[in-house]
Amino acid sequence: RTLQISYPKKKNRPGGEKKPRRMEMDISPHTDCWFCLGNPRFEKHMLAHSKNGVYVALAKGGFNEYHILVVPVKHYPCWAALPEETRDEIDSVIMRYNEVMNSMGMDIVVFERHVPMKQSSANHMNINVVPIPRAYATEAFTAMQSHAKEAGIEIERIQTRGEVKKMADVEGYPRAYLYFMLPGDNTAKGRQMEHYLYFGEGKIPMNIGREVCADILEEPSKVDWRKCKLEQDEEA
Repeated sequence: RTLQISYPKKKNRPGGEKKPRRMEMDISPHTDCWFCLGNPRFEKHMLAHSKNGVYVALAKGGFNEYHILVVPVKHYPCWAALPEETRDEIDSVIMRYNEVMNSMGMDIVVFERHVPMKQSSANHMNINVVPIPRAYATEAFTAMQSHAKEAGIEIERIQTRGEVKKMADVEGYPRAYLYFMLPGDNTAKGRQMEHYLYFGEGKIPMNIGREVCADILEEPSKVDWRKCKLEQDEEA
């Protein structure tokens, strides 16, 4: 099965109008994709949960032992391109995990960076869920805004997660976007979560999600995941 995705042209068409370039992507398992379970080199000891077309894995080089990735089993490029039932399952997993972290005195920062790539094997989406101590929750918004400003992009607050698909999808073709879910106000019903989205022509830095989390946690050395890697027996 294939899925059509698009990415912006660098040059204007005659008349100044820009039209996205479109490509087809194979969403069946890729043996050379690090996030496909069909890859013979997939590190199965990192896998924690798999159900209803979604799996959860420990993040390689995570910020802490609770940092996870939530990933569709099929080779989809982003949350906005998923079928509704898979989107719902991913969101359900994230919110259940949030409840667990809340019971441990932690909040979560969630981020997804989607930039369509020409190489099909590089287009398997993954969503980072990074638990942070509750005392750091108030720093999340400031850190996100600071790094967005530095990158020259403007992230806007949206009311619901569903707006990601509505705003990032144009004629069924998901465009590049950056999504954050951050801890918001603490109410009688518990910590509320706030949604933020950027999509457009601006360049989205590769590491912006980790940069934001490292800033929140005041651990700049953890921006590079490779410096946070554990030995395999420790991961297991």
